[in-house]
Amino acid sequence: MKETNERQALSINQQALWLIYREEPRSAAYNISLPLRFAHSLDFDILGRCLDLLLVRHPSLAGAFEEERGEILCRPRALDRLPLRRIPFANAPANESAESLLDYLAALAAEPFDLSRSAARAVLLENTGGCVLLLTFHHIVTDGHSLSIIGRDLVDLYARVYRGEPIELRSTIKPPDFAAWERNMLSGARGARMEAYWRERLGGEAPILQLPTDRPRAAVRGSNGEAVIFEIDAGLGKRLAQLAADRRSSLVNVLLCAYQILLHRYTGQPSIRIGVPTAVARNEEDFKNEVGYFVNLMIIEAKFPEEQTPSFRELLDATSREMLAGLFHQPYPFPLLARMLSYQRDRSLTPLIQTTFSFTRKTLTSTGFEAEGCAAELIDLPEMMGQFDLSLAIIRENPLRGMFLYNTDLFDRTTIERIAEHFRRLLSDIIARPDQPIDTLNLLTDADAWQLQAWNDTETKTCTEIDLITRFEAQAERSPNARALVWQQTEWSYAELNTRANRVAYLLIGMDVGPGSLVGVCMQRNMILIACLLGILKAGAAYVPMDPTHPGKRLAGMLEDSQVAVLMTQRGILQRHPWLGAEHSDASPRIIELDADSDPWETSPMTNPSRSSRADDLAHVLFTSGSTGRPKGVMIRHQGVSRLLSWATATFPSNALRGVLASTSITFDLSIFEIFVPLVAGGAVILAENVLELPSLPCCDQVSLINTVPSAMTELLRNEAIPRSVRTVNLAGEALKKSLAQGLYALPHTEAVYNLYGPSEDTTYSTWSLVARDSADPPRIGRPLGNTRAYILDARLQPLPPGLSGELCLAGMGLAQGYLRRPDLTAERFVEIELFGRLERIYRTGDLARWLPDGQLQYLGRMDHQIKLRGYRIELGEIEAALTDHAGVDDAIVLLDETTDNPRLVAYVGSLRGSARKEALLAHLRARLPDYMIPSLIQVLPALPLNPNGKIDRARLPKPVIERGEFAPPRDISEQRVAEVWREVLDLTRIGIDENFFDLGGHSLLLTRVHFLLRRDYPGLHFVDLFGYPTARRLAAHLRALCADGTPAHTTAATQTIAAQARTRAAERRVHRARLQGNRIIIS
Repeated sequence: MKETNERQALSINQQALWLIYREEPRSAAYNISLPLRFAHSLDFDILGRCLDLLLVRHPSLAGAFEEERGEILCRPRALDRLPLRRIPFANAPANESAESLLDYLAALAAEPFDLSRSAARAVLLENTGGCVLLLTFHHIVTDGHSLSIIGRDLVDLYARVYRGEPIELRSTIKPPDFAAWERNMLSGARGARMEAYWRERLGGEAPILQLPTDRPRAAVRGSNGEAVIFEIDAGLGKRLAQLAADRRSSLVNVLLCAYQILLHRYTGQPSIRIGVPTAVARNEEDFKNEVGYFVNLMIIEAKFPEEQTPSFRELLDATSREMLAGLFHQPYPFPLLARMLSYQRDRSLTPLIQTTFSFTRKTLTSTGFEAEGCAAELIDLPEMMGQFDLSLAIIRENPLRGMFLYNTDLFDRTTIERIAEHFRRLLSDIIARPDQPIDTLNLLTDADAWQLQAWNDTETKTCTEIDLITRFEAQAERSPNARALVWQQTEWSYAELNTRANRVAYLLIGMDVGPGSLVGVCMQRNMILIACLLGILKAGAAYVPMDPTHPGKRLAGMLEDSQVAVLMTQRGILQRHPWLGAEHSDASPRIIELDADSDPWETSPMTNPSRSSRADDLAHVLFTSGSTGRPKGVMIRHQGVSRLLSWATATFPSNALRGVLASTSITFDLSIFEIFVPLVAGGAVILAENVLELPSLPCCDQVSLINTVPSAMTELLRNEAIPRSVRTVNLAGEALKKSLAQGLYALPHTEAVYNLYGPSEDTTYSTWSLVARDSADPPRIGRPLGNTRAYILDARLQPLPPGLSGELCLAGMGLAQGYLRRPDLTAERFVEIELFGRLERIYRTGDLARWLPDGQLQYLGRMDHQIKLRGYRIELGEIEAALTDHAGVDDAIVLLDETTDNPRLVAYVGSLRGSARKEALLAHLRARLPDYMIPSLIQVLPALPLNPNGKIDRARLPKPVIERGEFAPPRDISEQRVAEVWREVLDLTRIGIDENFFDLGGHSLLLTRVHFLLRRDYPGLHFVDLFGYPTARRLAAHLRALCADGTPAHTTAATQTIAAQARTRAAERRVHRARLQGNRIIIS
């Protein structure tokens, strides 16, 4: 065969394969092989002649490809002879990927093609007594069905040539004929009908299959793959076929429907799209027996409505209808479909679909080929390519044989093996219960059930029956003179702290406060605060912490809901919120002013009071954000605190707890760990207003453990503000990034980084993980604490097997009693169910998670609209309720914008009525919400976009845009320096000197970076000063004043520390004023 100057057009799917090849010419993802084993040797010359004859019979195999003037063309007779290599197998190169025949063949098959020269090759491996012939092609010239034709014709040709028979070859239909057929089909009425059908069926945003992976998805997807082979019991296969017949469907539809359910159960997604390979034009007489690329991908979508879950039979009927209609319109090329649906190219994903399903009937290629005097057996090569995330192929043999082909860049083999087991378990349950809702079908195997119970075997009796106060008093007796509490430059010993706590307790007991009583605490952070918390617990009561910086309306709501018997506060706070001390009713709390001229407990006894607290008695009531617009009080019991203390003292060595930074507000559950764990372990509590003020603390070099949120720790690390004394870091409240853990371990003094997870409803922490120093995996939330059990449950509260994502539900000693005076919400979130033969009271966290094969839990996000921002748990519904409470707002929605390195709250308002303005709306919010819940941006839209169901369509909300006022440029060096720093920190191109830092999306964490960058030139600048000067004009004026006062532009680190300490008290007063003026609070 001689090459001519003829150039031929490609089909649309061939063009797509060429573009993939051009992008990754070294990839073998679209190589397809036919490995044949012969029991006898082959004559090499005869084999070569037969391969040449094969090219004559099927000229598409002789093609090469090129681009000419922007068009992709085929040179149909580029090969005169098919390249044939001869390798004695005994002498085959030995390397790491060729330890066996199969490995070696797979390596040969994976060699890339140069499509400008050829798309076909052959290798003959000879051995004594037999040989193996490996034919490899690029998919652009052949498909799976064509391999059957090639194998049949080659064996037939060899047998006939070997016998000396004459060979007559006819010229067959060439691939360009198919391209022309395709063009004609698409340009006519049939093409228009197909386009309209697929546009209607698949229009809108394409759902991305969210299978939980073992590794993060790379920016550019790879195509490395492997296969897991499994069998479906012959009896089960027969019953599946009968089920299909009963519904007048087919076995392929039953298996496809089961695969749809499996993916739905693994992802929880309401819409699952699967690609089904189809043979285009094979039913046309001209193409039935031709070799070429006649494959197309048809998309079949299954919908799983939340309102009414279908049974398997009902879903099968829907799938059968989809398949029938899809097959009628299946010739419409997949690349045109992607273009029609405006697919936005993402190199990390395959277009439109990430999984495929195929059902192959038994063909000649299932076993081999035979002609008179010549027989070839087909060899199963290990799959090495994963074009999609996951593909399922079923081969119709007896028994049915299945193959999961997976991308090894995303999944481990054990994960896919487990998926295969779950698929078989699902098929069995489908046969047993075809009329039950599909979300009740069981995927859990006996091995899964045993494993889940083993991971939850956490029961321990170590000190869990001993309460907090008993532990603290015992520690005070053991080490009365040891340092217990540090605030600025003041220290209290254990004896001093215990004495003051006892006096508070006797004062409260004298006011008839005891078990069952609630005592409010609204105080600034100081030594007395800690004594009050201990004293309340010693009296047998529970404390209700309130943040004095929160808006008055929020504090009033907490007082009303909690109905505290006593409120412990300070004069300055009463002056700021005078209504706190007013008597509104007979139920108004009695007030204790702790900074009066004479301390009211001076005459109280100093000895430990006798108490009668029980495990079920309340220790604290912590108010958290509520979706209805009103905070809810979580009632935490003593046994939950005891569980936390027992775990902590068993986990952390005493040297790690010798100096624990207590910087979290007592209104948040992290404070329970920071205050009480060191006090029962002989360590010291080192008080700080804010974790970000750590480097300026006089006792910063005494801190051994930091317990905070990742966003705050990121700033400390970025600003090189972590003292060398810190050996242990606990991170909780937000997802921990691997880069932060690695950055902390890069510090020479860091010994341990812990990733901790838990809601207030389970007493601070529920699961824990010690992050491995050199781990390449993202940090996990780990395993349950002692006396804690974790379950991953589906929507019907049934346990899910490892690997499947579901709601993380918690059980054990740490569970709260419920929500204060909210029996409806308590009944909704705290549920009693039977799990693995035991009655469990569980808390439904609303968090998505899954078990990993090693028994660790992986956090996957929220199921609702609750978020965590810089450690704060926020119900977006509470902010939305506050917005719509404004007379000028009808509709509002709040989102967490994570498109930048600094996540922020963004509020969308559907028009503002009357004279309402954004400024007034912000003032309205600041009067009702704490600063951390105030949106950084408020965008007013003519109307909020709605979906067909009349609900707000979050996907159609516009990208947040900061509205800027009139630009006033910097006028001098100080203003230029401030504007330059703000530009860098806020990632903006320009800054006007009258623009507000917080209005531009700034917050306290970003402010720490501003402080770090500015203090190099202005060492006298204190961090809290920045709150009082929110514009570049005002801040620059303050910086000029610092220099005018004689502060040099550059000083030593020691001088900076002395200056900062000297300004601390005045700075604290300024930060409180700044908070009242509505600026963002320091994160704690």
